[in-house]
Amino acid sequence: MGRARQIASGENQDRILLDASAASTDEGEHLLLDASAVGTDVGFFINTEIGTTETPPEGFVGTSSIAADAIDNTKIADDAITIPKIDATARRKNQNVIVNGDMAISQRDNYAGTGTTGAGATDGYHGVDRWYMNVGATSAGRFSFSQSSDTPDGFNNSVKIDCTTADTSIAAGEFLIFQQLIEGHNMQTFAKGTSGAESFAVSFYVKGNAPAVYTCELFDNDNNRQISKTFKVSTNWERVKLIFPPDTTGALDDNIQHSFSLSIWIHAGSTYTGGTLNSSAWAATTTNARASSDATSFFDSTDRELFFTGVQLEPGDVVQEFQHEDFQSNLTRCQRYYNAGTDDSLYGGYGSSSAADYSTIWWGVKMRNTPTVSGVGSSNTAQNLDQNFAQCYRVGGYALWNAYWYADAELPD
Repeated sequence: MGRARQIASGENQDRILLDASAASTDEGEHLLLDASAVGTDVGFFINTEIGTTETPPEGFVGTSSIAADAIDNTKIADDAITIPKIDATARRKNQNVIVNGDMAISQRDNYAGTGTTGAGATDGYHGVDRWYMNVGATSAGRFSFSQSSDTPDGFNNSVKIDCTTADTSIAAGEFLIFQQLIEGHNMQTFAKGTSGAESFAVSFYVKGNAPAVYTCELFDNDNNRQISKTFKVSTNWERVKLIFPPDTTGALDDNIQHSFSLSIWIHAGSTYTGGTLNSSAWAATTTNARASSDATSFFDSTDRELFFTGVQLEPGDVVQEFQHEDFQSNLTRCQRYYNAGTDDSLYGGYGSSSAADYSTIWWGVKMRNTPTVSGVGSSNTAQNLDQNFAQCYRVGGYALWNAYWYADAELPD
């Protein structure tokens, strides 16, 4: 034990001086002063005869003891601070590559929430923007797809998928996938196919009418690579959190085409479930390893319902809180893919019997690609389409757009 001596003079009455001989034999010893002295002897301090390299015990140094700007990058070890230790307001924001993850935008049904009934014979979009229902081989199963107000706390909208016709005899090639197709431009933050590739953090809120198990798949459309994980559904709203590893193979194209998919398999035949689920690492796609053989079939009963909202796909190995957007920002992102006009009929000039006149609509946002346009007034012809505007013309009458017009530049092309 190191030696200590008390200096008993009046000036130094409350000082303890550690003997230098203790430094080499009692490293790490600390002196605890009586707490009763705190109120009257504010000037307490410990003085050593020589410097030491002892580390103070945890909690010994408070924020008031650290001078402003005293800690810089040189004082912090590499990887010493992890994302969970960083205040939420300082973490990276706007990293969610999913568009309309809160299901707030529903242009196709003019926000009526009616969606589509009797769907299931073909692929398609059904009301809520950017969410695609991918249908495999012909199934007898049918579903309705709509925007719902049944939500977890913090959300106003969800997607409701409701089985309206059951299919309990599942053919090998059948599948039904709830998914979002993502263009290459939006996936570059993951640095996939490089040595600096990021992990994929997936999260979403889900509930059903009964307990179930489904498969979540990430699919690299540019390089035909994939990875899948299962998740459980209960009758209460729950947040699913899945971390997929980085993939250093197969860079994603930086373009406007379909490069990547976030897919929820809710029905699948043996063609896709017959192997061992590829869940541990990215690999070249093996068809029978894409969906789990233990998963529930959505078409097993007309009682089956599923609700989704708060869908997020972000780089990193930590799931952050859902990144809400204001309505206008969310709508603008959706209008890159689908743009619906709901104004009164728009007239241009009057075209004579020998010359045409034109009426022009500007999309208001640059669309992903030149859209397919519908909603032109009778006897009018649409032309001069591009990602920014469209014109219609008419010979011998007013150039006219109907009250509702639609410009569709959705994936897949």
